[in-house]
Amino acid sequence: MKRAFSLAELMVALGILALVTGLAVLPLRRSRTFTQANPDAVAAVVSSEMRSARLKAIAKSMPVAVVIPSQNGTRAHAQSLYVLEGYLPAVAPRNPVLPAEPAPKMVRVIDFSKEYPGVYLYAGGWNVDSALLTDSTLTPAIGDAVGPSLENWTKPTSQDYQYVFMPDGRVLTNDLPHFDGNYHLLVAANLSYTAGSVPPGTATMTTGPAYFDLTAAYRPVTLSISLQGSVASVKELVAATGVTDCGGGLPSVPPASAPIQSPLVNTAPQVADVTVLPPPNPALSGGFDATVRPDGFLTLVIRIVDSQGDQVSCQWTDTVVSGPGPGSFSVPAGRQSIEYDNLQGCWVATSIWQPPVNALQGNRFQLSATVTDTLGASFTLTGSAAIDVETRNAGRFFFCDDGYICSLNGDGSSIRRLAQGSDPEASPDGSKVAFLQGNNVATMNSDGTKVQTLLSTPGKVYGPPSWSPDGLYLSFDEDGASVRFLRLHDQALSTVTLVGSRPRWSSQDALVYEQLDTVSGLNVLTTAPMVASDLFLATPVAPTPTNITMPAPYDTLNVGEAAWSNNGGYLTFSSAGAIYSCDTAASSVVERYSPASGSTTQRAWMMVGEPATKLVFVERSAGSGQLKMADVNLSDANLAGSVINLRTGKLTGTCSWGP
Repeated sequence: MKRAFSLAELMVALGILALVTGLAVLPLRRSRTFTQANPDAVAAVVSSEMRSARLKAIAKSMPVAVVIPSQNGTRAHAQSLYVLEGYLPAVAPRNPVLPAEPAPKMVRVIDFSKEYPGVYLYAGGWNVDSALLTDSTLTPAIGDAVGPSLENWTKPTSQDYQYVFMPDGRVLTNDLPHFDGNYHLLVAANLSYTAGSVPPGTATMTTGPAYFDLTAAYRPVTLSISLQGSVASVKELVAATGVTDCGGGLPSVPPASAPIQSPLVNTAPQVADVTVLPPPNPALSGGFDATVRPDGFLTLVIRIVDSQGDQVSCQWTDTVVSGPGPGSFSVPAGRQSIEYDNLQGCWVATSIWQPPVNALQGNRFQLSATVTDTLGASFTLTGSAAIDVETRNAGRFFFCDDGYICSLNGDGSSIRRLAQGSDPEASPDGSKVAFLQGNNVATMNSDGTKVQTLLSTPGKVYGPPSWSPDGLYLSFDEDGASVRFLRLHDQALSTVTLVGSRPRWSSQDALVYEQLDTVSGLNVLTTAPMVASDLFLATPVAPTPTNITMPAPYDTLNVGEAAWSNNGGYLTFSSAGAIYSCDTAASSVVERYSPASGSTTQRAWMMVGEPATKLVFVERSAGSGQLKMADVNLSDANLAGSVINLRTGKLTGTCSWGP
C-alpha cells in the first residue's frame, strides 16, 4: 500500500516548483527588449501625432512641427519626439518697431523609451532603387521650391529633424531628403547607419540637418509624409537597396536624448505700435495723435507681439475728454480675436472709430486698447500711449493730382481720389464738386459718386466752372473768350455772355473774371454784380462790368487766376508766378507769396476766418506740384508766413476749398 504525501511534503514540493519557475522566467524578462519590441505600435503613435499636428496647424492658422531629436546633429535615431508651435519669421525687412519674433514653443514631449524600449525612430536617408519608385525621376533630393524657408524659425538654429505642418496643410522641413513625392521616417527594432553626404537639390537652410545613410534595419516600418501633409505607413523599408537585416539587438550608439520641456513663464503681450489712418499732418495736428471731421471716421491698426507666441485679443475703448458722449467702434464691445499676419510677423487688429453723431468742432476723445493673451496676461495703452483725438470741421480741399480730382480734409488728413478730371470747385455747401472732364463741364458728389456731364459740345473748349452762391447755377468760359452761365436743374444756358475767361463767383453775388485790355495788351480783372437768377428772366438783366485799376506800383501787372475769399471781401490773383491779394476796390494790393526760382503758382484761395486767415494754392515746378497753405495777416502788408506743404505729387490746374 502506497503512502500518501503529508501536508508538509506537499508544501515543500510546491515551494521548489515556484523557485524553479521563477528562475526560468528571469531570462525571458531580460530579453523583453528584443523579443517584444513593437515598431507597429510606435509607428501608430507617431502617425497620430503628425495628423494631429496638421489638423492643429489648419485650425489655428499657425505652423505646428513634429521634431525628432538629433543631439546637435550627431544622431539620426531617437526614442522620443517633441511638438513645436510658432509662426515663421516675417518677410524681410522686418518692421523696425517690432521686436524679434518669439521662438516656437515646445508644447509636448513624447518619450517611448520605457514603454517601447527596443524601438527607434530614424530620420536619415537610405539608398533608393529608382526602379521601385512610382516616378523614377523623383529620386532623393532636398529643398521645396513652392514653400517658404524655415530659416531662423528655431532660435537658436536647430539641426533636429523638423516636419512642420503649415496652415494650408502642406508639410515643410529643414532640408530633409524626400523622394517619390514624400518625406520618409523609419521606425525599427534595431538599425545601423553611417555618415552621409548632402543629397542633391537646392538647400533652403544655412544650417541644415546632419545627413546619414542607413546600412541595416530590423522589422522596419516606413512612415511616408506627402508634400501635401498626408501620412501613411507600410511594414517595409520603402524602395531601399543595399540595406541588410541586422536582427534584434541594440544600435552601436545610444539614441539622441529626449528634450527637457522647461516650465513656461507667461508674460503679457506687447503693443508694438498703433497706426491711425488717415495720419494727421504734423504741422496742423496741434499735438493730437489724430484729427477727424465730426462726420468722419478713423481706422486704427494695432500691431501686437507676444513673447510666448500666444493667441491674443484686443478690446478698444474711448474716453470722452470733452463732447456729448462716446463714439463707436466697428468691433462690438468685448475682446476682438485677431489673426496673425505672417508677412509682418505679428498680430494685427483693425478697427474703425466714429465720433458720436452729435459731435461738434473741438470735441476731444482718448482711445485706448487692452490686449490679452489666452492665459489672461494683458497690457493696456494708457497715458501718452493712448490715442488723443480732436474733431475738426476745417472743410476740404479739392485739387488735381496726376489727372484725377482728389480731396483732402482741411486738417491735412484723409486724401481721396475721386474721379478723372481737372480744375475742381466745391459747391457753397460742400456737397458737390464742379470740374472739367476733358473739354466738358461735369459735376459729382463730393465723395466722387454720381459723376454727371453737363456740357459736351463738339469743337467747344470749356474753361473752369464756378458755382453761384445759391449752388443752383454755374459759370464757365467757352473757348477761353466768353463767360457763359448754366442753370443746373434743366441745363439751360443763359443768353447773357460776357467777354472774358476764367470766371469766379463770390459769396456776395459778384463775379470776377479775366479780360484782355486791348490798349495795354495786359490781362486785367473785371468784376460785375451778378444775381444768377436775373440772367434767366424773360428779359435778362445784364450785369455792368467794372475793370479793377491797380494802384502803383502794381498798375502794370499782367494778372490772372483770380478768386474770391470765402467771405467775398478779398480777391487773390497771380502775376509773374507770385500771389497777390487785394480788397474788392483794389485800394490795397499785397504780395502774399513769391515762389522759388523756376516755380509758378496757380489760382490761390484765401479763407478769411478766426483765429487765422489761410491762403491755399498750387505751386508747380519741373513736372511736379505741391498743394500749400500759408497763414495770412490781413493787417500786415508782408508775405505770408508759416507755409505748410499739404500734398506733393503731379498737381496741375487749380484748387478749391469747400465746407
